[in-house]
Parts: sequence; structure tokens; C-alpha cells
Amino acid sequence: MAIHESRRHVIAVETPSGAYKIFALGYNKRDGSLFIDLPYLKCDGLVGAATGIRNEAGGLSDRDFIPFGTTKYGIKFSYHPDGRTHFSQDGKIRTNLSHNGMALSKKTGPICTIIAHRLCEFTRVSQQDLRKDSTKKGICALISSVELPGAVFTVFLKSENDLKSSPSTGVGSPVGEMTTPTETIALPAIAIGQPLMDRCHDRVLIVAYRPLSVASIVPESYLLFQGPYVETQDEAIPKGKLVTQSVVYPACLAGDLIRSISSIDL
Repeated sequence: MAIHESRRHVIAVETPSGAYKIFALGYNKRDGSLFIDLPYLKCDGLVGAATGIRNEAGGLSDRDFIPFGTTKYGIKFSYHPDGRTHFSQDGKIRTNLSHNGMALSKKTGPICTIIAHRLCEFTRVSQQDLRKDSTKKGICALISSVELPGAVFTVFLKSENDLKSSPSTGVGSPVGEMTTPTETIALPAIAIGQPLMDRCHDRVLIVAYRPLSVASIVPESYLLFQGPYVETQDEAIPKGKLVTQSVVYPACLAGDLIRSISSIDL
């Protein structure tokens, strides 16, 4: 799989009705920290933690969600070289749900799953977006020939040595395939690496994509982020279940519970 080099890369889905931005991801120039940014569905969000069992595609099934706070901003998830992960948004919210995990240089495998429903409610890709310098802010539209109820993305970490082809640059790096850990599902995927001049480590972000095959039971648009996946010794959580940091938009999915949840905005 070829590697597209960019500090920040927007992942979009293109259908017959248009191309829509779902999330952005990339690398901090200073230390190579990873970030995943969720600014493209304009509504309040609900931040919390989920427990569940990781399924074949890398996400959580049989999951429970525990809300911790609300925000009017698009959340940014960060993964630092020392293994610390958290939610933040550049001074707009209190740094939330920090976790100390595996060092970035040693981490491989899935780190998060993102589910988007009703893509037409997300920000459209503009001609101005397509004219930007792809080494600083690239954009990749995964193409569907039919309209979709939604899409599921799993973001993996791999080392450059795990990928079969050497790094390439520029717009048009091909979308390849990513097989799940048991090698039973092959998914369209794109690899995003650090620009050579900024390189701090050999980790590469791989975004694997699959369409939602059926409409959600939720009639409106929504966006769900969950990751990374952490084993816990908490006796209150059934054995075999993982804990993950989570955020869901819109916050109104919590129903009447939203009235008892405080904001994490500054």
C-alpha cells in the first residue's frame, strides 16, 4: 500500500449527491503526536466512555455508553508519543478522559472507530479544499457509486516496515486494501504518513472504510467516535470487555438525561 504524506488529511465520502467531509487526522509537527479531529457535523456533542467487545472490523459491539459531559465544539482526540491519549480542542474545552497507554512507537493495530450516519448533513467538500497544498492539508474522498445510509471507519496504526511499498507523495496516492487482524475481511483503505521533513517516528495511520449496509435506527444524522481500546481490571466490568473513550453527536441522543450532564467547555 502506498503512503500519502500529509500533516493533516481530511477523510471524505463521495456519493452521487456530493462529497462530504467526515473527519480529519494527522500529525503534530513538533513531536509527531497523532490527532483525529471531528469538526464537520455542526451540533452539540456528548463525551463519555463506552465498554464493549471488539468485533471483527475493529469496533466495539455489545457496547454501553456512560456520559461524562457535553460540548458545543467538535472534539479532537490526541495520541502522544508517551502513550497518553485524551480529548481536547485547543483551549476551548477542558482536557478530558486522559489515559496513559502504550507508547506510540510500540503501538500497532486498531486505535479507534468512527461511524457517520446521514452523510448529507456533514460539511461539503469545496473547490477551495481541493486547491490546498496536499502535503499540509490533503483530502481523500472514498467513492461510492450509490447513496449510502452512512459509513464506518476504523483507524489503524502500523509501522512503515509493515507496508509493502515505499512512501509516495502528492495527490492521487492510490487507495489500497487493509485486512482485519484475522485476515477474513478486506476493506478499502488509505495510509497517511508524516511528511519526510517532519518525521518523528515510523508509525503510519491507516484508515479502513466500509459502508453502512442498512439505515440506522436513529432517524437523524449522527457521528460516533470510540477509541482507543483499553483492557481494565475493574471488577464491575465483565471479563473480556474493553473500555474506550467516546464522543457522540448530537448530544440530544441522550434524551432527558442531557439535563443532568454538565458542560466541559471553557
